[in-house]
Amino acid sequence: MEIPDEDIKTAAENGLCFVIRTKFKRGARWEFVMEIKSDLLKTQKKALEGKCFETGILIKTKTGERIYWTSKVPNLFNSAVLSHVDVIQDPPR
Repeated sequence: MEIPDEDIKTAAENGLCFVIRTKFKRGARWEFVMEIKSDLLKTQKKALEGKCFETGILIKTKTGERIYWTSKVPNLFNSAVLSHVDVIQDPPR
């Protein structure tokens, strides 16, 4: 799993907020693990530490959270959510 360089840059420049969530079994709800701002590589590292049924990296938006990546499909990144209109941004000053 290699995060696209452009996604890393977009996350850092715009202060995007990522949430790591896990599922402990099929059909279970996503459980909160931690929140990390701007650092997509750190988020990936922490997400890969989990030993659950499924782990996900979600991005915070004004209307909830949107899935960026899950361990179920480890080579697929939903890069489109990084520039979604309702993504919460807090760019570095």
